[in-house]
Amino acid sequence: MLHTISWLLVFMSLLALLLPLPSAWAQRTSEVVLQSAATANANGETPTVTGFTTATVQTTNAGGFDGTLTAQIQTDGTNFTAVICRNKATGNLSSIVTTAGTYVCPIEGADGFRVPITSQTAGNVTVTAQFVGPGTSAGVTSVSPGTWASDLGKAED
Repeated sequence: MLHTISWLLVFMSLLALLLPLPSAWAQRTSEVVLQSAATANANGETPTVTGFTTATVQTTNAGGFDGTLTAQIQTDGTNFTAVICRNKATGNLSSIVTTAGTYVCPIEGADGFRVPITSQTAGNVTVTAQFVGPGTSAGVTSVSPGTWASDLGKAED
């Protein structure tokens, strides 16, 4: 009897390895351009991020960009609050971004996400976000297509 149970467990383990995982278990990702070569103070795009857990934000500054970017989430459908993000290069935590780089922001439970520009008098900035979350039926509103660095949004973030 014990021998039969052992073989049954081995068979079930092998079967589990061969069968594909349900799509609901796979991670979802979506990429959105929030600011595109923006040259003035602006809120930028605000995609719906319901069901996503992490935003990886890449900022590219040009022409002496001197503004301030603030990562913000919306949880009540109206108001935005700053969210603390981690700079991937330095590990520093802040909701305010003044230099080009890649930042990882927790957004679980948020309905909307944006990175508005304030205090800009020179240069321009492009802000792209990749949203990652479990494979649920909740959707994201993609604002515009973009390209993404190959090392962003991996599971270790």
